[in-house]
Amino acid sequence: MQEFQNVQITCVGHSGSSLLNLILGAHSQITSTGELMSLQTVYSYENCACGRRLGSCPFWQEVIHRVTTAVSIPPDRFSEVLPLRDGAYRHRRTAGQRCLELLLLTANRRALPILKSLVAGVRRSLFAASNNYDILAAVAELAGTPVVVDSSKNPVRTRSLFFAHPDNLKVIHLVRDGRAVAHSWVKAYGKFDYAAAARQWLYRDRAIRLAIRDIPKNYRIRVRYEDLCRSPEIVVERVCYFLGLKYEPEMISYLGGDRHDVHINLRPLHQQSEIRLDEGWKEEVTPGQMSQFARIAGRLNRLYGYE
Repeated sequence: MQEFQNVQITCVGHSGSSLLNLILGAHSQITSTGELMSLQTVYSYENCACGRRLGSCPFWQEVIHRVTTAVSIPPDRFSEVLPLRDGAYRHRRTAGQRCLELLLLTANRRALPILKSLVAGVRRSLFAASNNYDILAAVAELAGTPVVVDSSKNPVRTRSLFFAHPDNLKVIHLVRDGRAVAHSWVKAYGKFDYAAAARQWLYRDRAIRLAIRDIPKNYRIRVRYEDLCRSPEIVVERVCYFLGLKYEPEMISYLGGDRHDVHINLRPLHQQSEIRLDEGWKEEVTPGQMSQFARIAGRLNRLYGYE
């Protein structure tokens, strides 16, 4: 198996992971996968970034063939036998799954053997992490690049990948002003009011901080979305240095190459223009909502430099 760097973009949703994924994937030594964790969920009905249906994309067909052949199962049993989502890797979680999520986020490597022997959900989550890793390894081998970037974002999955393969995991913790994220959620999902969205941002970002807390500091980096938009060359050069790669100016246009990203916002790819920071939320969020956010999550937001 080819050695590679497994780079996980970990962030709260609506923080710019699609843009960062596309930029990094334009590097000649990086293959980006988009949200790999969703591959099985959307395989039959979503398009790959190459324009084909995922199920008809030769790249993903070959990746799945390699992974299933290694364990002697037919490709059509891929989702059944080798799940990429299990245990705590779910959007709609029961109370039991939330407990499992907390258990995995707070566990350390010394306690892992005991947890695996006692808790079936831990075993399932780690098995899913192993399956995700095998897909990433197959992508690296097929694409012939030393770095694979995955923007699945899920902190429990990142934690499980750290447990399974700590030596080649690097994490990019992408952050965005929580007030902008909360506003985006309210607009995108009618079920949230602004206060609920602020609480969700706080909860999910705390989960990320738990997940990466003991990953060595030289294996993780924090990037602010606003800095990426305002000074893309500086930020991307810094990320390349973190990955041990030379910065390539062509990355900023992120249009080149044969792309096979999964389940990400492809509008930047098809409607590409210069990278601009959208701060329209500042005109739309009311003073009352600003006060709500400050009470709920202002302290953490300030920690990231947002006043």
